[in-house]
Amino acid sequence: MTKLRRNLMALALCSATLFALSDPTPAQDAFPSRTVRFVVGFPPGGGVDAVARLFAEKLSVIFGQPVVVMNHPGAAGGIAGKQVSADPPDGYTVLVNSNSMVVYSLMNPKTDLVVERDLQAVISVAPQAIILVASPNTPVNSVSELIALARTRPLNYGTPGSGSIPHLVIEQLLTTQPGVHMQHVPFQGASPALTAAMANQIDIASVTLPPAASAKTQMRTVRPPSTARGTRRPSPRPCRRLRTSHPLRAPVPARRS
Repeated sequence: MTKLRRNLMALALCSATLFALSDPTPAQDAFPSRTVRFVVGFPPGGGVDAVARLFAEKLSVIFGQPVVVMNHPGAAGGIAGKQVSADPPDGYTVLVNSNSMVVYSLMNPKTDLVVERDLQAVISVAPQAIILVASPNTPVNSVSELIALARTRPLNYGTPGSGSIPHLVIEQLLTTQPGVHMQHVPFQGASPALTAAMANQIDIASVTLPPAASAKTQMRTVRPPSTARGTRRPSPRPCRRLRTSHPLRAPVPARRS
C-alpha cells in the first residue's frame, strides 16, 4: 500500500470540522478590534456550515465583535482554503473546513494550496458521522441490500465533492466489492447531495450526519432485523438511512505534548 493510499484511508475513518488560519504572524493590536470572518468550505445547510454558525454566534458575544460566516464551496473545501491562505495572517479570517480539504490536496498535488505550508491549524471541534441515504426510488434498506442491488445494475451516488471523506468511504468500502458498479456524482456540499437524493436525481447520497438529521421529517431510520416485527415493512418515507453492522469509529487524536 502506497503512502498516499495509507494517508487517504486514515483520513476516511475520521471526518471532522477543523478551524485554521493563514500562516500567522504576531498580532500587533488587541484582538479582536473589528469583525472576524469565518470562511466555510461548503454550502449553507451542511454539517461544517452548522458548526461554523454555532461558534460564530457564541464567539460574537465573547469577542464583543461581529463574527460573520461566509460560504465559499468547491473542490472539497479547497477553494475556501486557498482564499484564506491568501488573506493577511492577522487572525481576522478563519477557515472552517473539513479534513476533506487535506485529502483534496493529497489527491491533487499540482494545486496551489499546500495545507501544511499555507495554513495553521487551530483546533478540531466536531467529529461527524458519515451515513448513506437512499432515494425514494432506490429499494434498499441496508448496506448489504445496496451492494446486492449494485451488482444487478449500475447505481450513482452523490457526495460533498471529489476527494471528500464521504466520497472515499464509498470508494474504499463499497466500490471495491466484487461485481459492484457505482458512479460518483460530486456536489459542492452535503446539502445539495441530500436534496438530489430526495428528488430521485441520484440513487444514494453519502453525507455527514447534520445535513441528514435536518431532513429527519422526510426520512426514516431502518430497524435492524432483530427488532423488526415479522415481515411487515415500515411505512415508506422519501429517504432512508442505510444501516451497516460494522460502523466506522473515528480515532481519538493523540494529545500533543
